[in-house]
Amino acid sequence: SRSGSAGSGAGRRPTATVLVPAGHRFFATNFTCCGLRGVRVRVEGTWLLNDDLDAWPHANNDGGAFGALEFVDCADVEICGRGTVDGQGYDWWWWVILTADDFRPHMLSMERCARVVIRDLRFRNSPQFHLRLHDMLDLTVRNVSVFVDVEGQRRVAAAAAAAAAAAAGRAAAPA
Repeated sequence: SRSGSAGSGAGRRPTATVLVPAGHRFFATNFTCCGLRGVRVRVEGTWLLNDDLDAWPHANNDGGAFGALEFVDCADVEICGRGTVDGQGYDWWWWVILTADDFRPHMLSMERCARVVIRDLRFRNSPQFHLRLHDMLDLTVRNVSVFVDVEGQRRVAAAAAAAAAAAAGRAAAPA
């Protein structure tokens, strides 16, 4: 592997960089890149997915979920840094339990991409999948951590179950 290359093979060095600097927070709703070549996304701070559910589209063109950070038909891509991509999934988990309306985005979605490296990042509390990588050529993922607040999810599920039981009890009570 060539140091700095965006892939493990003969990929070119990224020529453009998107930077989330250390100590800063960047909010994103839907960051879509189509057909890019030679790009580096470097997260040193925190990249937060917008937790305003009304700001998100309900489906992409094929009826599936969006990627919050989405790359389609791209090549020579590096996504790296010592920062965190935080999906702020808690509100999304509640929404799905309470409404059954599931339009949660994937945190990082890549489709039909070549010569890609994802490294040295922390992914936290995605609304849906943390990484959705489909039809990839020459993909390297290393030193990536994924954290899900399981206790938070359990609290959401328990509260939803208690609310459903209470509603069922009210419905069954004689008038």
